[in-house]
Amino acid sequence: MSERDFSRVASAFKPKTCDQPSLQGVLGEVLSAISRNDFAAISPHFTDEAELHIRGFESISGSWRGRDAVMTAIAANFESVTGQKPESEALIEQGNNIAMLIREEGRWKQTGKPYRVRGVIWWTFDGERISKVEEFVLPDD
Repeated sequence: MSERDFSRVASAFKPKTCDQPSLQGVLGEVLSAISRNDFAAISPHFTDEAELHIRGFESISGSWRGRDAVMTAIAANFESVTGQKPESEALIEQGNNIAMLIREEGRWKQTGKPYRVRGVIWWTFDGERISKVEEFVLPDD
């Protein structure tokens, strides 16, 4: 089994139809890179002052500020899980924000314990770059 199966999330994003990437297109590129474990490829999609806030997700909850700290946290957090299967339930784009209602299951690498969560990920953009990611999840028992 691969570490990440983002196919059910990727289908939520509209394909690019012009030279200017849409916010959904940018987010689709970021998620595709994460699914390939290509964390270096996502860095250019974040602002220098990027923020990441995760709440409710066991050992990966926290807050990070600055692109380098955010990139380090993203890589470390995704490396702590395997068998990850996120699924998009709803997607809203308004102005410079995208909100996605998700359901996800996977397994913690360190303990082998499975997890199932449901939550919202809120992306805020500055132009075509991500300036803030806020993730709020709860156990989906």
